[in-house]
Amino acid sequence: MADAEANAATGGDAPDPELYVAIVSLVIALVALLGTVLQVLQQYYASATGFSNCDERVMGKWSNSKKRVFRLKELRFEVQFETPVIFVCHAMNQNGPIKEKPIEHISGTEESQQRTRTNPPEPPTGETRSGLGATSASLVQIQSLGYLDERVRNSTRTNTNLSVSAKPESAKRIHTADNEKATWVHLLTEFQRMELDSSKWIQAEHKWHAEKNQLGKRQEPPFHQRELVVALQAKPRSWDTMPSNIKKPYATSTMCHIVEISSMLGLHWKEFDRSKDKYRAEGNGYLLTGSQVPDLGIMFIFQIYGKHSFRDSRIVPSELVKVFSFGIVPTIYCKGKRMPVDFVTEEPEDLEYLLLGSLNEFAETVASFGCNTRTADILRDDKKKHGHLFPIAFEIMGMLSKTPHISGLPFRVVPNPTVYTWDKRFFDLRRLLNEFHRSIDKEDQMSMGSSPVSAHIRELRKYTERVTESLKTQWEYWKKEKDEGRKPDRNEHHLTFDSCDELQAAIQWCDDFLGMPHNRECVKVVLREHIQEVLRIVNDEEKVAVSEKEAFVEYEAKQASMHAHNGGGRTHSGVVQLSAASPEQRHKVLMKIYFREVLPRVVQRARLGLKRTETLLHIRTDSINEASPVSPIPPTTRNVMESPLQQQSAETLDPRSVSEIRSSDVWCTLVFRMLCWLRLHDFHKDDRQISSKSELCGSRLPVYIG
Repeated sequence: MADAEANAATGGDAPDPELYVAIVSLVIALVALLGTVLQVLQQYYASATGFSNCDERVMGKWSNSKKRVFRLKELRFEVQFETPVIFVCHAMNQNGPIKEKPIEHISGTEESQQRTRTNPPEPPTGETRSGLGATSASLVQIQSLGYLDERVRNSTRTNTNLSVSAKPESAKRIHTADNEKATWVHLLTEFQRMELDSSKWIQAEHKWHAEKNQLGKRQEPPFHQRELVVALQAKPRSWDTMPSNIKKPYATSTMCHIVEISSMLGLHWKEFDRSKDKYRAEGNGYLLTGSQVPDLGIMFIFQIYGKHSFRDSRIVPSELVKVFSFGIVPTIYCKGKRMPVDFVTEEPEDLEYLLLGSLNEFAETVASFGCNTRTADILRDDKKKHGHLFPIAFEIMGMLSKTPHISGLPFRVVPNPTVYTWDKRFFDLRRLLNEFHRSIDKEDQMSMGSSPVSAHIRELRKYTERVTESLKTQWEYWKKEKDEGRKPDRNEHHLTFDSCDELQAAIQWCDDFLGMPHNRECVKVVLREHIQEVLRIVNDEEKVAVSEKEAFVEYEAKQASMHAHNGGGRTHSGVVQLSAASPEQRHKVLMKIYFREVLPRVVQRARLGLKRTETLLHIRTDSINEASPVSPIPPTTRNVMESPLQQQSAETLDPRSVSEIRSSDVWCTLVFRMLCWLRLHDFHKDDRQISSKSELCGSRLPVYIG
């Protein structure tokens, strides 16, 4: 009985097999539940489409803005992120396209890099000087690929620092496999590089001038005074709104800002076909291509393929760049501060601005001056000659354009608003200024018949002397360094701050004279006759008179021109001399043509044109007086068209002489201003307008940067 009780006790303590089964089932169920939960979570996270496309490898530091937002109604995650809206504005502008969002102006500083979420610009290959302490880019590429010639390997063993520094540099320089990032990330970095390199160049120029005691009290203008900077705003976006064929986040801009940005970076348009939506710009080591993307719009791709420089070749950070890039040139008669969109909503009148972006626009512009149909037809015909040593479009621009140059900054390059190229190989503006100074100093060429040289011409001579002396001093210093066998640290076309100030002062003096209300109509008439006469001469055409009175004026002009030639030859014979002249003589020949052939005809014909204008003005005034009588004008009051010279000499000079002197003063001032303006500024030889873009100035057509 005791054994039975023991067995019963033992059997009662034994674990129940069903308990094990239950435990195992519970574990399996928990594992299954966990797997199901994980699968559900994975499905929800997988619903966050595009999250991996917003990785740091694609967006750089902008990837920190990506996040998943759960949509309870849709039981899914939405991917949200931020991309930049890029535009061009004044450094003090605080009104961006996105309201209540801060504007970040790109200045190249570390703070700007952090605020715009861009990486520091890597030093370009060109910054490393060739020598023992560095290796060339081609050598670095060969080493990185593993194909190093034995002779090169042996030569590099002599310098242990070479192989050490080559490896990190190769990682920086070679970007052939770094194509995962969105191109706008590289674009933002290049904006920072542009401002950073420009600041270094400005400091170097100020230091160079200080070492030569030429800096004076000049200081670098602060960045917040810049009229043209690249800015951006962060715009929240959702991957839900991305087109299905877009795999990377894109930045946003507008068509006008893309054109302005390309000019700032030094790109030149090679294709700009709006009918086919094909766009391509190259230059300064960059490539920008644009095309139509379905369900989105025009998308641009930015690429880097070579070296780039933002030193003396950088575009002047002036607000005028915003209109120059579209073939529009505001003149000294432009009313105050005007937005670019204002230039395309009004018809050009009263010399306020010039349209030079196409041959047809150029012809319409000169027609607005009053040029005849034949002149407009010459400009529309690309087989005709449109200039002498350089196209006449640059001449007109130099005569009337506002001045983009900013005092204290060493930048002189501006976008070319014309359809013509600027090739400095065939002329030298310094020599042209010298020849102009010699010509205007000759009393026999500047006296109008028996009339003495005007006070304005005597004052003009002072400015020509100051400008030519400043340029001569600079050129002699450059020539001395070159003759001594030293490599000049600045090229022949470089301008010192002193020379820039002299040129700018001369331009301002010309503007003060040309901007006088009583000179405006005379400027228009003289400019019209100058254009017609130059185009007639360079195309070797005879002048055709349209009336008996005009025929008499033409006869007088021809006699005056022949008298200047001492009585010989056809009036257009100078063109043959100009085309056959040597590089040392062509500048003298051109000024000889201008003062002996162009000036007499312009003065004679301008006198007739001004007489017609004053007649129409009197007729219009008489009709107004008949309609509404006014108080009689005092006898001492003179016509508003009269210049101070006329008012002083009315008793001693006949009206004909006064009109000729005034026309001569205006013509000489226009030509001098043109030479100074073109010497103060510069254009890239590959830059020109390939198609009309004037209607896109101020356009807010959205475009995208992939």
